[in-house]
Amino acid sequence: MKRLAIAFALAGLLGLSAFGQTLDQFKTAVSDFANAMAGTIALTSSTGSIWSDSTVGSFPNFGVGLSVGTAFTGSDAADKIFTALGQATPDAFKARGIPIPAMAATFKIGLPFIPADIGIKGMIIPQGVADSLKNLYNVSAQYSSIGAEFRYNVVKERFWVPAVTLGAGLNYQSGTLVYQSSSSTSLSYTDGTNNYVVDVSSPAVKLGWSSMTFDTNVQVSKNILIFTPYAGFGLTFGKSTVDGGVDSSVSVTENGTPVPIQTLEDALIAAGQTDPFSGQTGFMYTATSTTPYVRLYGGVSLNILLVLDLQVMYVPATKALGGALTARIQL
Repeated sequence: MKRLAIAFALAGLLGLSAFGQTLDQFKTAVSDFANAMAGTIALTSSTGSIWSDSTVGSFPNFGVGLSVGTAFTGSDAADKIFTALGQATPDAFKARGIPIPAMAATFKIGLPFIPADIGIKGMIIPQGVADSLKNLYNVSAQYSSIGAEFRYNVVKERFWVPAVTLGAGLNYQSGTLVYQSSSSTSLSYTDGTNNYVVDVSSPAVKLGWSSMTFDTNVQVSKNILIFTPYAGFGLTFGKSTVDGGVDSSVSVTENGTPVPIQTLEDALIAAGQTDPFSGQTGFMYTATSTTPYVRLYGGVSLNILLVLDLQVMYVPATKALGGALTARIQL
């Protein structure tokens, strides 16, 4: 929960840091954040899907588990985001980047006649956790995920031979945060002839993400007494969308003279820019990424009455690093 709170508080800070910049800089920051998030989502989308063993066994064997984890966007992605916002990258995030949370409750059941199982997973932030975030960090947050996966044991484990499993899954996740600021600020925009200033009064900073991804993986695992070490790699592809903006009373000046927001909207459209405004209530930019990512992962589980499964994950292309802990019961 502490990591979750830090992630939301940091994202709110990023949104606030954009103020005092230009509209174009804010748009770039959102786009960079979307590209960084795509690699990280390749990690968080698999939370709860990957278990140490090959399958839970044949029907009617089943397992239930709860997973919590965090993935980081990578230091390169973090540097780009902070640079776009005109900020120095904090020392705490130079090594791994920005943390993004993930949670999932999972149910898997074996299939009859074939060495395979299917599973479903899902999670939302409990109201109590959301209230704590609001009280501690002034952050209103939502998070949800849902998914399904299939695992097939292609090589059965023997004395010296590890099990080899193929997996595939479909996952959807979304997150939203709103950070209420008490200070007013402004952003600027110029079309080469006129200079516009957007004044924002006590903005509610909004950041959010959603993704629909398809994941495939190959995994090897081996039972050794009460431990099951495992390793694998996966390919995740799909579409990730990131939104960033504010909900606030907005006013605009053109060369120092108050004008309707529509004047700036017309100037943006004439310049081939995206119009992010929505009446008098603020603005929002949206960026998407469809880049596929290969991830590497591995871990070990302690198999007693309650199975504890610790996993680490890595995306070489973006240097995104993550980890997850799953507690489960298998019968």
